[in-house]
Amino acid sequence: MLLTGFGIFFVAYYRSRQTFTRARQQYPWYVPLIVLCSTFALLFILSNTGIYKVVHIREISSKYSDIIPATQLYVSRFLNGDFPYEIMDFGWIVYPNYLPMRWLPYIPAQLLDIDFRLWTWGVYLFSTAVVLALWVHRGYRLTLIIVATVVFHIFNQRYLKDGSQDLSMTVEFMNVAVYLLLAVAIFSKRWWFIGIAILVCSLSRFSFAFWVPFYLLFLWHEHGFLYPFKIGLLVLVGIIVLYVIPFESQDWGVFFEGLKYYKDAIILEWQPQGWQLPTEAPVHLNRCTGFAYQMLESGSGTVEDKVIAYGRIHLMASFGIMILVSILFWLSKHTIVNKSYFALASLKIYLVVFYAFIAVPYIYLNVLSYIITICLLVFPICKLVAQRDDIKV
Repeated sequence: MLLTGFGIFFVAYYRSRQTFTRARQQYPWYVPLIVLCSTFALLFILSNTGIYKVVHIREISSKYSDIIPATQLYVSRFLNGDFPYEIMDFGWIVYPNYLPMRWLPYIPAQLLDIDFRLWTWGVYLFSTAVVLALWVHRGYRLTLIIVATVVFHIFNQRYLKDGSQDLSMTVEFMNVAVYLLLAVAIFSKRWWFIGIAILVCSLSRFSFAFWVPFYLLFLWHEHGFLYPFKIGLLVLVGIIVLYVIPFESQDWGVFFEGLKYYKDAIILEWQPQGWQLPTEAPVHLNRCTGFAYQMLESGSGTVEDKVIAYGRIHLMASFGIMILVSILFWLSKHTIVNKSYFALASLKIYLVVFYAFIAVPYIYLNVLSYIITICLLVFPICKLVAQRDDIKV
């Protein structure tokens, strides 16, 4: 996985140094809207059988996973006027650590009594359709949009087949949906659009925390100080207004208790589960998607000592890859033609490294990296990147 990620990054880096031609078309205002509706309907119809099979694999229950039950509890508490971040009890104590964009998008699903897994898939498909509609808005030929639609459809069908068990217990594709927004925003010149995309991702998961400073410095180099400053200010104000004031300020210990709970949960995952033999390897660490198992086997000290040491390795790897990417950009800044494409490639390699060294390498976490890869492949395949790729959305 890691080697493949580096291979894709260097291919993308090579492509970012080339000028791609693209034919621009002028469409009536309603054409992007038609593309939005038609591609969403088409992708949903084509995946309809697969997603309904996923929904019926198992009921939503904390005995399988507490991800969806916890999300439901956040939403129901919020709708009832209660504090969403109270301690949860599923037969074991859970300290809430979900950021607002992990559960706020499910308010309509709760009100309409729609299965959260079905809602997640629908939002993901809609975000995909939005991406395709924005490409049409920018003047890309419809034949190229068809190619992109086919690529997304192939991925969807493959994942519905191979990842059905994870899909039945998680809502990871909601995170994918917001990162698709970021992938589109990277190619925009509108600072507020980029700011909103970063804000939404920041309130969803901290995964890209070390990538954001690099990207802001990248924008500073390209557009001057004021441009990334406005973006950073929008993100900061958004976090304060949407998270700190309404939720964190009611109990300043919530955030830190959530972090402590996350560490305790990792320690438990680094041990055989209750249904495993004591001599067996922890199930989520022994699935060959990261380096955590190697640390468990070769590290010294208690499990907690190994978790703490591996956490430091994770931070150094995440920070280190962005240092290397920054150096590469600085050395190549005069030869990189498609700088936004390079920025997207940097996000790809960062996510690959971040999830390769994450403490509990759940397989479903890799889906985000897969989607970014699709975006990287679709752009050159469809010749969507021109010499001046920063076109207004």
